[in-house]
Amino acid sequence: MKKLLIILFLTISLAACGQMTIRPTIGQFTPSLVLDFSRGTFPIGPTFTRSSIATYFDQTGTMQTASANTPRIDYDPVTGDCKGLLIEESRTNMLIYSNTLTTWTSAGAVAGVSAITLPGTSLGYNRFSVSSAGQVWHRIENPNTSLSVTSGTTYAGFVIYETTGTSGRIRIVLRDGTSGSSNETLISGLVGSPVNSQTQSGTVTILSNVALSPTVRKVSFSYTPNFTGRLLLGLGADNATSGTTAVFLAAQLEQGAFPTSFIPTTNVTATRAADVCSMSNISSWYNQSEGTALVEFSEMTTTASRLISFSDGGSNNSINAGGRTAASFYIFNNITVGGTNTANVTTNSLSTPQSGKLATAWKAGDHASSLNGGTIQSSSNAAALPTVNKLNIGRNESGVTLNGYIRRLVYYPRRLPNAYLQSLTQ
Repeated sequence: MKKLLIILFLTISLAACGQMTIRPTIGQFTPSLVLDFSRGTFPIGPTFTRSSIATYFDQTGTMQTASANTPRIDYDPVTGDCKGLLIEESRTNMLIYSNTLTTWTSAGAVAGVSAITLPGTSLGYNRFSVSSAGQVWHRIENPNTSLSVTSGTTYAGFVIYETTGTSGRIRIVLRDGTSGSSNETLISGLVGSPVNSQTQSGTVTILSNVALSPTVRKVSFSYTPNFTGRLLLGLGADNATSGTTAVFLAAQLEQGAFPTSFIPTTNVTATRAADVCSMSNISSWYNQSEGTALVEFSEMTTTASRLISFSDGGSNNSINAGGRTAASFYIFNNITVGGTNTANVTTNSLSTPQSGKLATAWKAGDHASSLNGGTIQSSSNAAALPTVNKLNIGRNESGVTLNGYIRRLVYYPRRLPNAYLQSLTQ
């Protein structure tokens, strides 16, 4: 009965919380901080900076542009569900006119191959029809004459297109543009299911091919060229019947292992700055001796990342809850004191992007974590905890970034029992 009352009290306490709640310590199971990003607004309390615009989907599934220093609460364009606060690293779209395809050029100066602007927009993107002039390879190419790649370096990109073209197919060309070369790597095929059909200029991995609406799809890929020099990136209808069309909305190419949110460009490339979210002066709700953090999140990648990090403003004294140092090496809890790592709660078994709930608790000599109700991971290192005065959300002081979403963050000023860590994350 006593456990039932405690659980009932905990449930009522959390349900009554607003977007941000800071309360004095009441009991072991009462959180002193609740940040809820899943309600569609940015809570009062944290500060946010980003020195550029950035894009996101609103609750109607329409792409919007957030001004500099404005956080993005992102939505799934298909379901309308709120994903939470989007935190991404800085990236550059190497393509120019990424959503103005009428400025792209005809490959090989083929007469009749160009992008024609169509009426209206799709999900906030402009619409462009690209027709074949009678050859399957006919396409338009990005006009960036400075688009250059390095052999062995990984790039990531995506193309957003409609399923309404009369060709019923699409063609994405990655061509070696160095002098005298005609080597191409292709992504081509039926709308909804294009495949990597040729690998002469490098290797391609199709990362995803998802619907953004009943008539709009996004194919994402990684590309590792086998040459250094100019890259010619083209889009076409992949059809030998003259007049057949493919409808494209936008394209992106960036250096990195995974694609990020759309970065609109004009006649020059554009860089989206990193998202930075933090809280200072945390003494009103933080306990220096022990604590527990519950984070509801989702990752977009398995590269190095952090969910949250408590610090003193530098990297030598910190408590990191959630994140990665490598593709499968997941950090449940990592504590550094005076520049020395004093406690680690980790696993090597999580090789795919994770989502759900992580609860991690710390106290000198007593550290434990549970992900999605899973087995408790623990450490008994007896070293003292660092003194901290700042909370970083979605990154650490070194700039290692989540590249994903934070839905909720709850902090308890106590080291909660292991059974509760599991129950909180189920």
